[in-house]
Amino acid sequence: MHRLILCALTGALLVIATGCPKDEPQKATPNPGGDSVVHAGSRAKLKTDMLTMKKMCESHFATEGVWPETLEDVVATKLLRHEQTLDPWGNQYLIEQQGSTVRVYTLGADGEEGGEEADRDWSTDDL
Repeated sequence: MHRLILCALTGALLVIATGCPKDEPQKATPNPGGDSVVHAGSRAKLKTDMLTMKKMCESHFATEGVWPETLEDVVATKLLRHEQTLDPWGNQYLIEQQGSTVRVYTLGADGEEGGEEADRDWSTDDL
């Protein structure tokens, strides 16, 4: 795990990285849904990815006048790169229009609806 030490010295910021072994395993931490299999880094990626994609879908709507049917529609307008549309498990994020907005979601590690722990479904509704 990476540790950073921050020190403020006369208005300057000093950052020192310590204890960064490359082979240290990532530890599972509990999440609000109660499972400990999804790492904090994956949850942070989920949140960042889904909020970014939601904003890009809204931008697509603002410029094209229609909601995208898939994230590939957003990629086609160069608002996203294809690799940005993949969840932490390498599956495609999905979108669904909901009235005047869009819901971004993933089906978890197994890519199937439902499930628990790493297979849990996640969406912008969970943020």
